[in-house]
Amino acid sequence: MLRSYSSKDSVVAARLRPKAGLNVLSWDLRRTAPTRLAGVVLFGAPGSGGARVSPGTYTVRMTMGTTVQSHTFQVLQDPRLSVPAVAIAERDSVSAVIAERIREIHDAVLRLRDTRGQVQSALTRGRDASNAAAIATAGKGLVTKLETMDPRLTTKASNGQDIINFANGINGQFGFLMGQVEGNPVLTRAARERLAELEQLWAQVRSEVDTIEQVDVPAFNKLLLDGNVPGVSVRKVVKTAPPIS
Repeated sequence: MLRSYSSKDSVVAARLRPKAGLNVLSWDLRRTAPTRLAGVVLFGAPGSGGARVSPGTYTVRMTMGTTVQSHTFQVLQDPRLSVPAVAIAERDSVSAVIAERIREIHDAVLRLRDTRGQVQSALTRGRDASNAAAIATAGKGLVTKLETMDPRLTTKASNGQDIINFANGINGQFGFLMGQVEGNPVLTRAARERLAELEQLWAQVRSEVDTIEQVDVPAFNKLLLDGNVPGVSVRKVVKTAPPIS
């Protein structure tokens, strides 16, 4: 499913607010947006959705109760451009890859922030444990590590000036590249090279995230278990989609 909208609360679909009478919904020809971070604007990246779809045949399906209606339609290429279909497909597939990376990064940010909060709570609970000193040392070190990761992953940018005043996290770098990719009729050599650089950088950062979640958190949980203190869990944080006005 490329994109979905619903009048029900949903974590996978943007919420509709239909009224009695005629309702109109305009699809912006984009896939589902990556996970969003509150107050974060990715300069140059599309704000309303994910990667743009390629020209082709698509199906719209509307469901109300037990009634389902479907209709196919064509998304056409910009008539002002004369670009081979294979070149468009290559560009759009790269844009989709970038959108997926942004989703991975934002999901990691939400998990790590949630984990940090849990660790801070565990530090409070562990003050009276038999191994309180060890819990405090390990927990404070883990909190520092989690706090250090956040600005590397995400950009402190809620407006156009913040991107000048604060360093871009890796999400902002992917976001800017997405805008550059979609702003050209074909995939440029510079975009390919920059994507390769960012893929390498993300692989390194993701490895550090994995180490925190798969090594550091279990080690801290072992100390908590030894002190009979409830542990910390790395859990998926679900962000609901914004309403469609």
